[in-house]
Amino acid sequence: VWRQDAAAFAQCFASDGEWKIAGFHFAGREAIETAFGQLVGRCTRVHLVQGQPLLDAQGDEVLGRMAMTEFAWMPDGTQAMSI
Repeated sequence: VWRQDAAAFAQCFASDGEWKIAGFHFAGREAIETAFGQLVGRCTRVHLVQGQPLLDAQGDEVLGRMAMTEFAWMPDGTQAMSI
């Protein structure tokens, strides 16, 4: 995330993976890559603090969840934090 590399971030997901963040829901690696670029592209710097991942494997499907705290710095000098 801190490199703001949307393609590398999207590769963390299966081709049909889903990303739910801050009330948004993105389905599919391509949609995740596009969304990541739009969301993180607004920031000059991002710092993430990750919690312990929780994985639930059932058959050929794995569901995962991880709590995160994000600190973002914007080009105008303002800062944002989301949990």
